[in-house]
Amino acid sequence: MRKAKTKQTEVEGTESVRWKDLLGFEKDQALLYKLVHEELLPTVLLFEGRAGIGKRSLLFFLAALHFCESSDACGNCASCQMIAANTHPDLLIIKGEGEALKASSVSDLSEFLNFSTQANGPFVRRLILLIDAEDLTISAVNKLLKTLEEPSPSARIFISSSRKKHLLPTLLSRCVQWHLKPPSVEDVGKILLKQCPNIEDLASREELDEWIFRFGNSPGTPSF
Repeated sequence: MRKAKTKQTEVEGTESVRWKDLLGFEKDQALLYKLVHEELLPTVLLFEGRAGIGKRSLLFFLAALHFCESSDACGNCASCQMIAANTHPDLLIIKGEGEALKASSVSDLSEFLNFSTQANGPFVRRLILLIDAEDLTISAVNKLLKTLEEPSPSARIFISSSRKKHLLPTLLSRCVQWHLKPPSVEDVGKILLKQCPNIEDLASREELDEWIFRFGNSPGTPSF
């Protein structure tokens, strides 16, 4: 295992990204940290679970573990800030967000993964974050499969899906699957309070807990 750098370059005038403090995913984050630092992560990893629970944030946390200058997804350094701004040279983010991901969306994956890395860091890889894989068209999946059959040794592809049953078996068979459970009612309540500090002025704690339960403990659900 390569040793992490101890010097951390902070970006002035920027706000820290709190990937390390994802409520409800402490055990998942601890295991991912261990797998990254022992270089045991699979090449293709699929996070699947209910919509709105925070899968995307966990993907960004995982990317930051690879590129962070202090190797712990600090959220402060130049690399973490580039990840948050989607400007990191060794990270490609593909997301559906309800729109169809066509073959053109994944056509340059193989070329991207085979480029030499441009950044410095303890666990530098060429990474792809594929968000909402259920939005892939059949032609896009077929093109993606060609990349997954013989990935570059320095490549890692991290995928998320809220509707695993919509994914083709050929894609699932090439991924190591990681099921994410929703955060607890208590954790979702804390998340909502951070997002909307005056929410308790609009509803009682009992009403808030009822809403959280109704929407499946998913703080990212638009209905909130």
